[in-house]
Amino acid sequence: LDHPILQSYIDVCVNGCLEHGLDFTKEFIGSCGDWPEFWLNDRLQSCRPWLHEPNWRKIDNLLAEALGSPRFSRRLPEHLYAHSDAALKV
Repeated sequence: LDHPILQSYIDVCVNGCLEHGLDFTKEFIGSCGDWPEFWLNDRLQSCRPWLHEPNWRKIDNLLAEALGSPRFSRRLPEHLYAHSDAALKV
């Protein structure tokens, strides 16, 4: 994929899945196929996610567990993404 995936979109999807239970949410994350290499953490105040996303810890833990820490840790906030190699490739 040539474009970054947005954390705000993932949050909406995973929050919807959580309404149907943890097993459903894990199955959804696992069935999404290949996740893009570029991941933009566009949450409002991404360094303090608890201010605007009540489920941030649960969402982040599920994603890190499903995708692995190395891939999940490449997620960048907007101010760092703009200066990364990922932004140059888009």
